[in-house]
Amino acid sequence: MENQINVGDQNAQQVDQNPINQPIAAPKKPKTNYLLIGGIILACFVVFGFGGYYFGKQSSNTSTVLPSDLPRAGETNAPTQSSYPTATPVISTESTYTYNTFSFMYPKAWTLFDTTSNKEFFTKNRLDGFERGIILEKGDFILFIGVNKYAAGGAAGGIFVTDTEFQDWKNNRSELSIQGKQFYLWKNHTPLATLTDPGTHGGIFGIASLSEYIPNKTTNEQNKTFNGWEDYIQNKNGYSYIFVKLSKTGSGNPVTPVSAQSELQNILETIKW
Repeated sequence: MENQINVGDQNAQQVDQNPINQPIAAPKKPKTNYLLIGGIILACFVVFGFGGYYFGKQSSNTSTVLPSDLPRAGETNAPTQSSYPTATPVISTESTYTYNTFSFMYPKAWTLFDTTSNKEFFTKNRLDGFERGIILEKGDFILFIGVNKYAAGGAAGGIFVTDTEFQDWKNNRSELSIQGKQFYLWKNHTPLATLTDPGTHGGIFGIASLSEYIPNKTTNEQNKTFNGWEDYIQNKNGYSYIFVKLSKTGSGNPVTPVSAQSELQNILETIKW
């Protein structure tokens, strides 16, 4: 019993003892973990860096007009904006002439006029005997087109009695097609001066340049059918036509150069009656 009490008093005395001249020790501060803090800061930079890159890329895909891009007063330039590429415009190199239902296309390198715009030319060259006269010209070459209302009995052409006649006739002409029909264009042309020459006989129909091939044109008393041709293109939607190739110079019946003949053929093949 006594031993227990003494021990307790002794322990109490030791706890209460605090010498005045001995300073009280300050509590120890916890150690700072600089490695952990550095890791957290680095992680934040990585996260915010990726986030900024992502949103910056998204915003760059959106077309934004900044105030500095807007035109200032007195300026006409607008901010450049992206747009879809447009197709290159097609520049037409041909024109179309139309009279009633009749029409054709021609290159712009050729000049065209008719009796409504230059009546004097037709009168001077004795080409005014038609309801409508049309002139196409390029350099020295002229194509005259005469248009009249159809009237029975105005035929100007012939027939081929033999195959040899037909072959000889074709040799002097270029074959072409107009709306599925067979036509032939004479390879020669006539000087313009011939039209006003008093010694010229046969008139305009005698120098026609475009002929329509007419199969089974004539049947004689023996019921034999001949193939033939028509120089006065008859009854196309109620109209008849004549085509004459002319030149401003030359004499006789000069041969049309291949290039000019080809261009005229291409023009004639665009005809719609």
